Amino acid sequence: MSTRSCIALQLEDNMYISIYCHFDGDPSGVGKALSTHFNEYKKAKSLIDLGNLSYIEDDNAYAYHRDGGESWQRNRPIACISKDTLLNQAEKMDASYLHIFQNGKWEILKYSPQSYPHIYTKID
Repeated sequence: MSTRSCIALQLEDNMYISIYCHFDGDPSGVGKALSTHFNEYKKAKSLIDLGNLSYIEDDNAYAYHRDGGESWQRNRPIACISKDTLLNQAEKMDASYLHIFQNGKWEILKYSPQSYPHIYTKID
């Protein structure tokens, strides 16, 4: 069973880039790997630059394009012009969690459709 997630990075111009990750998207899976091994801007950017992922385990990631030979066009990072656009993108991905690297740290949001219009709520 998969717990899908969206992994995003806030860029210097306040835009975001995001990718999809298929497995273990919860705080104890992807969240732990991100906060432990991808806890700097350059590291987070290098991960997102891989494009969509099947999984992240410790500091290793299986990227659909790099490791699986799938189309880059289909698996490349998606640019989002605002946080609202990013939230909509995460919902389109059917992501249960949204991991955002911004202001030097990871923030985790959980999908909560009952909290409309703020469908993702921050986890402390």
